[in-house]
Amino acid sequence: MFVGFRPEEVERLAGELEGLAWVRKLPPTNPHERLRAEAEGARFVLWKSGKMSYQGPRARELLEELAPQAGLVDAAPHTEVGSDEAGKGEWFGPLVVAAVAVRPDRRLALRLDGVRDSKQLRGDAVQRAAEAVRARAAAMNVVSIGPRRFNELWDEMHARGETLNDLLWWGHKKALEPVLAAMRGEAALRVVLDEFDATRKAGRMFGDVLPARAVVEQRPRAEDALAVAAASVVARAERDRQCAALARAWDLDVTKFTPQEARAHPQAREFAKVAYLRAV
Repeated sequence: MFVGFRPEEVERLAGELEGLAWVRKLPPTNPHERLRAEAEGARFVLWKSGKMSYQGPRARELLEELAPQAGLVDAAPHTEVGSDEAGKGEWFGPLVVAAVAVRPDRRLALRLDGVRDSKQLRGDAVQRAAEAVRARAAAMNVVSIGPRRFNELWDEMHARGETLNDLLWWGHKKALEPVLAAMRGEAALRVVLDEFDATRKAGRMFGDVLPARAVVEQRPRAEDALAVAAASVVARAERDRQCAALARAWDLDVTKFTPQEARAHPQAREFAKVAYLRAV
């Protein structure tokens, strides 16, 4: 299993592992490794960049034991809610927005499951991380705006002088509304959103769906918040699934089918965000 930590977290964890007499240090295989070690039923590789891999039947149990001493456990008592989208910049396939709520006692488990910003994941790791989120999230909701619906919404909003950011606000609100409703009784709630539009604030845009006690944080690169990272993997996993289904349905090899060919296709509105094609 591959896990994403911050470099300082890797350093602390390496120190904890090195302090255990029954953990054996192994020779590194390249200069980027901070520590390569093994114990009975466990093997670890920690990289200076912040990545870690672990394997063996006892590896996860040992990591969970060391996590508090290494400062990997977030002691904050709040439940965290985040949202993120996939497909915002791609012409093929849907725009998918997901919202996820994560309670404090599930944060470490999700990190050890490999949940992090989906842009850092490859191949099957996205689907595995999404499955972990579905199993451990306190609440979750996915809004999928398929190409046909995206084109309809775009035409309606464009006619009113609105932009892609307006569509994103609409999608994030739709995704967040049932999750926030489910978390309304939480004693401490933090809502974290990516700042895709710095001109408008979430407190005003989502004021009618935010619980009164919620603390709202809107900032660039919000995927370092676990709930936002969890939302990003769920959104990307669903978008990948739908893109594969669209490619099969229309017999398209999207690695070779060009935007120019899509623009000329008579049924482009069924599989493409046609407004994006106009700029090609």
